Amino acid sequence: MSKKIIYFLRKYWLITFLLTTLTLIIVDTQTLFLHHKTLIHILEIIISVTSICIILLFLLHLIVSILRHKKNELYIKLKTRFMPIIYQDHILENVQESIIAVALNKNNDIVYMNEQAKKIYGNLKKGDLEVLQTKLSLSEEELKEIKKQITSGQKWQGQKWLNTETKKRLLLHKISPLYSSSHLEGFLIVSSDITEFIEKHTEAETANISKSLFLANMSHEIRTPLIGVLGAAELLAKTDLDVRQQEHLSIIRRCGEEVLNIITEILDVAKIEIGLLQLNNKPCNLYNLFENIISIVKPLTAEKGLKLEFNLNFSSCTDALVDQLKLRQVLSHILFNAVKFTHKGKISIHAETKIRDNYKIFLYVAVSDTGIGIPENELKDIFNPFTQVDNSSTRNYGGTGLGLYICHKLIEIMGGNVDIQSSIGHGTTVSFTIPLTPANTRTSITSFEGLKTDNIMETDNQIEFFPPTVLLVEDNNLNQKIVAEILLNYGFEVVTASNGLECLNLLQKEDFDIILMDMQMPLMDGYEATRLIRQDEKWKNIPVIAMTAHAITGDREKCLACGCTSYIAKPFKSEDLISEIKKHLKTPVTDRKKRPVRLNLFMNELMPEFFATLGEMLEELDACIAIKDIEKVQSISHDIKGTAGMYDFNQISETAAQMEQAARRHIWEDIYILQQRLYNLYQDSKANFSEVS
Repeated sequence: MSKKIIYFLRKYWLITFLLTTLTLIIVDTQTLFLHHKTLIHILEIIISVTSICIILLFLLHLIVSILRHKKNELYIKLKTRFMPIIYQDHILENVQESIIAVALNKNNDIVYMNEQAKKIYGNLKKGDLEVLQTKLSLSEEELKEIKKQITSGQKWQGQKWLNTETKKRLLLHKISPLYSSSHLEGFLIVSSDITEFIEKHTEAETANISKSLFLANMSHEIRTPLIGVLGAAELLAKTDLDVRQQEHLSIIRRCGEEVLNIITEILDVAKIEIGLLQLNNKPCNLYNLFENIISIVKPLTAEKGLKLEFNLNFSSCTDALVDQLKLRQVLSHILFNAVKFTHKGKISIHAETKIRDNYKIFLYVAVSDTGIGIPENELKDIFNPFTQVDNSSTRNYGGTGLGLYICHKLIEIMGGNVDIQSSIGHGTTVSFTIPLTPANTRTSITSFEGLKTDNIMETDNQIEFFPPTVLLVEDNNLNQKIVAEILLNYGFEVVTASNGLECLNLLQKEDFDIILMDMQMPLMDGYEATRLIRQDEKWKNIPVIAMTAHAITGDREKCLACGCTSYIAKPFKSEDLISEIKKHLKTPVTDRKKRPVRLNLFMNELMPEFFATLGEMLEELDACIAIKDIEKVQSISHDIKGTAGMYDFNQISETAAQMEQAARRHIWEDIYILQQRLYNLYQDSKANFSEVS
């Protein structure tokens, strides 16, 4: 403080020096002016007043300097309060925003426009509100709404295009009320040109999508030859190798699998960012889904000496419509992480269905471990892409940091939410909740088109229609739609079921003339369902036609042995199916008017869904081949064979059939080759369809 006082004394030294000199002169010469006492008195008053002013100015300057040094709010308020109005005018005239003030009087006069507003809208005068309204592209309804909001003290905001001499500009208008002494006087229109911002934002989004598309395409292109490398390594492993060669081969396979996992994760992220991931909900038994996941994780926990505990309770909803592939992917990521970061102790899985929020059903899953844990300050970022706990974790455990990000996004796509709780040394619990839709036990499709002369009974001058009723039991949604459409085209009434249990449930409620039974289905297959049908007195005489993609010797005999009346192999032509049905209906059926053109159009409409489903089936097949789940490989290739055949993609169907046979014989080298062939056929067929459509 003393330094500041000295500083200001130096600053005012001239004034102080003159004042002091004048005072000394008056004192020294006072005797000379004895006869002029009035003059001396006036000089003393002047000196006193000047001294007081200098002292006050000195103190004010000191206070202001201290306040400025401390950046006190009081200084800012004082500076603003006493700023000359010309400064404010200068600021308003030089801002980039257009500013217009409109009075709320009879004529809604424009009372102020800054320079930018005049450049955009022209120099409008009082009473030109209609001209301004036109230039702002505001309708009468919008203007009324704006005035209504302004009078109620609210603000309005909107974007409007403006045609200029050079190009169209996008303006963001913000309209707010203007008050004077708490009285509403008018409204203020502030317009900002956001054209460049929107263009840059659009360019950035386009670049991001292009980057993601590039990543997706490159991931596919890299993944394809890598699968071939791993397949060749698998074949090489079956040859005679010495110990050193086996060690080198082991390194190739391990590194190849790690690269494949990384590429798969990058591909998933790219699909998420460009919005290619869509849900494909299908009926699913939750117990079967979790048992399958647990069977995959169990060997990994046993290898590390970890205890695996699980508690499953799906009593409120056992069968639900879910995207099994994506739900399995989420569970696999979470469980594999738990195994990776846990060295001793246990891993617990708790899963249950809950009813809440007006009887809505939710699936709740929690996976807990006794692993290394995550620092509390890292939890908020754990679901961000490329996030690892720390550098040491990256070195010790590897990984891309994409797993939990993918899980988070997949759960969001399924309409759920995810949470994580953890602490260092005490393990981690990852939990998520997703909404569930119970699987429908019945889907009924009825059509009476084409029933002009067929199956008609005339009684008491009244005509009644009796279309044959067909119970179609098929778990594949696409195949179900196609077969149902074929039957509808020929005038049948169709009721569908997705498995043997649904079939038996429907038989207890309704009567059917004939049953079309797919033989390979979840929960209860066609063989078991047919045996139970034949054991019941009410149903034992209903014809059951087996539909299966199996075409090897002995399948027909197996179907007939369980009680099926007849057998038709997928893929089949519509004429062959109808001919087989007519053979076994009790009441003769005359030929119905078919509509092949409509059927072809219907199949074309289903093509996008077919390719999406086939793509997911191939992804699931790749995952099963990677973990060498031979039973799932056989099952999925069987489904691909039937589905592709129904759409006349015979090469895909035949290749899938060869893979099914290779899986039955456990010939992995053939499976790897056929896997590559299937993927190439799928890509070619999809590209050809896109060109035609």
